[in-house]
Amino acid sequence: MQFPNICQKNCISWTLEWRFNSTDIVLTDHEIDEHATLLSLLEKHLSPGPWKDQLTQYRNTELRDLKLFIQKSAKESESPYRQLNVEEPLGKQLRGTLIVEYPTINVFLPSDNFDFEVEKTVNKLTKDEKPPDSTTDVPRPEGTEFHEEEIEEGEFAPDTQVIDLKDSGASQTNNLALVKIA
Repeated sequence: MQFPNICQKNCISWTLEWRFNSTDIVLTDHEIDEHATLLSLLEKHLSPGPWKDQLTQYRNTELRDLKLFIQKSAKESESPYRQLNVEEPLGKQLRGTLIVEYPTINVFLPSDNFDFEVEKTVNKLTKDEKPPDSTTDVPRPEGTEFHEEEIEEGEFAPDTQVIDLKDSGASQTNNLALVKIA
């Protein structure tokens, strides 16, 4: 399994797979900077070359007219796809996408039909942006909010075990289940 590399310049370097619709061509890029645009990566692959005969239709099409899609959740076969913008950086467009091993981008010609659901575009605000109808200047709290509850004696079934991780030894922590933080 390949994981994204963390660059020394505070960026992520990705392995990226390209699948071109109606062809058997699958191209792979390695160590792609998250700030690179998809347009710059496509230009490299669609330049004339001896093994790229199957990509002639793609090469003869304006790159900005190609349709690029990525599946929102690689673990769910019925997951909708998201249409990508060729002029945006890779990293920005991968946010909110569940990736297994490495991202796979599906490339379609403008005339191609696709038989999968495409997510509706939602205008997402960046960290420093305010919604257009925002009238307050109160800053939002940073970090993750957690709800803390006091546990009272007798609230749990008799077989429930509450462990204070600060006071527990190695033998008690083996009884804990893995927790996914969303």
